[in-house]
Amino acid sequence: MKLLVENHNRLTSSLLVSELVKLGATNYYVSPGMRNAPLLSALKNNSKAKIYLGIDERAQAYRAMGSSKASGRPSVLVCTSGTALLNYSPAIAEAKKSGSSIIILSADRPDELVWSNANQTMEQNDVFKHLNIPFWKLPTTDENFPLKDFLHRVDRMIETCKTGTPIHFNIPFREPLDGTDTSLPSKRIEEAKQLFASEKPLTSFVKNLVPTISESEIKFFNKRGLLVVGELSPNTNKMPLNQLIQKMNWPVLLDVLSGHKYSFSMKDGIIPSFDHPEILDYFKNNKPEVIIHIGGRLTSKHYHQYLNDNQDIDVLHITPKVENNLSPHNANLVREASPDLWAEQLLTKIEKFPNNNDVDTKRWNDFVEKKRTLIENSKFCYPLISKTLVESLTSPCDLYLGNSTVIRSFDSFAGFESLGDIRTIGHRGVSGIEGFIAAVQGHRESSDHGPAVLVLGDISFLHDLNSLALLNENERPLMIIVVNNFGGGIFSLLPMEKGDEILPMMSTPHEIVFENVIKSFHLEYEKCTDNSQFKSAIESFKTKTTGVKVVELIIDNNSNTEVYKKLKTVRL
Repeated sequence: MKLLVENHNRLTSSLLVSELVKLGATNYYVSPGMRNAPLLSALKNNSKAKIYLGIDERAQAYRAMGSSKASGRPSVLVCTSGTALLNYSPAIAEAKKSGSSIIILSADRPDELVWSNANQTMEQNDVFKHLNIPFWKLPTTDENFPLKDFLHRVDRMIETCKTGTPIHFNIPFREPLDGTDTSLPSKRIEEAKQLFASEKPLTSFVKNLVPTISESEIKFFNKRGLLVVGELSPNTNKMPLNQLIQKMNWPVLLDVLSGHKYSFSMKDGIIPSFDHPEILDYFKNNKPEVIIHIGGRLTSKHYHQYLNDNQDIDVLHITPKVENNLSPHNANLVREASPDLWAEQLLTKIEKFPNNNDVDTKRWNDFVEKKRTLIENSKFCYPLISKTLVESLTSPCDLYLGNSTVIRSFDSFAGFESLGDIRTIGHRGVSGIEGFIAAVQGHRESSDHGPAVLVLGDISFLHDLNSLALLNENERPLMIIVVNNFGGGIFSLLPMEKGDEILPMMSTPHEIVFENVIKSFHLEYEKCTDNSQFKSAIESFKTKTTGVKVVELIIDNNSNTEVYKKLKTVRL
């Protein structure tokens, strides 16, 4: 590790990177440029900073978000001035709403160049204001720039970031941008050396992370209830919630992004998704008195509509961060706490839960079995793909799910056997379809939780083709599954009584098969047109210890739509 002291730009950048590393931010997703040269030099000379290069800032931002989701620690983005910063916007919008910690370091021209409309300048200050992103513009550094105050401010900003929000530092640099020696005052260099040499950050923060369970919360458990677990951070400790689910004699609704869905089954009293009309109808006619909702939103919009339609049901919401606005908005009591710590404390408060459940969850077994049989005997389609993959995955593993039809298909899965430790990750904050290949690569770089599998649709794959260049063959095994139905097939599944004439504009049909473009990135490729080929591809992937395999599944959209129609005819 080396403190750079040739000029003010390098000195400030060295101290900034050093402080970020001390605060646990060790992964840096860097894009090329000249104005950010002082930051690049500081990173290069800090042995604890892990540098990940990438050309496209949009992809780098999703990559950083995937890394943050995996590690639970802030990831850092570094870019030059101009439009580079704006390319972070889609991922930053997603990260803000889904609670991912990202630090943005954008280099900028000094004020006099911005004001005079010099080349590659624009107003970079607070460009994410509409997203409510904490922002700090650094003054242009010179001998009057107070180093200790600077680091105290950095520490406070990062503490905010750790609560689950992106933050933005805009850093104007005057020339020199390289290592030109401008003979800094010796007193300033000595102060910087002392700050740099410290093993700990300049400011420490003490927080009480263990929640105290209130009597008003305990009262919820004395009524007839429904336990709902929405999206949770993939690095959440699953054990306390698993124990809570096992001890409570309540029907339990597990979202696919809870990370618990595949650890339980119908045998454990887990109910299928509210996207099954029969489940929704039952709870409309047999309303619980209370709902305890843990975590973020559910994939199923029908659940949230159910809450809107039944506002007489009392709702206790346990959420790590109220600000993310992913909660049931009609909750009577909101507890801001880490769900795993809350469950851990609750289990010490309540040794035996009251048996107030009169729902026979076995009532749905025959109904689910009929749907599973229909799926198994169908043509190659989304429900068959999700069922085959989930029941074939090796545990432990990470399952990254694209949006649209993909995540709905995996959320609708219902089975009779526990499938082990399958962590599920997605982008359900603003639910865009871009950035998934970059995000799974970032996740792969920051997790050792077994192999990683990404499932996404063909339009989503097209959005992120350039991220194939980021995939590293030397890291833990990754299988990318592209479901190609030659357009946005979900629009043929959504209800539109009138609007067939604009369906091609919505679904963007195409005739692309991705074999040649995938092979041009020197990646292993396999095409499957039926389920037996798909099973074989999965088994082949299981033998990999490193590297990337891309599997393209060709399905007929009309056949896929027909299967969904048949599934709706299955009744209790």
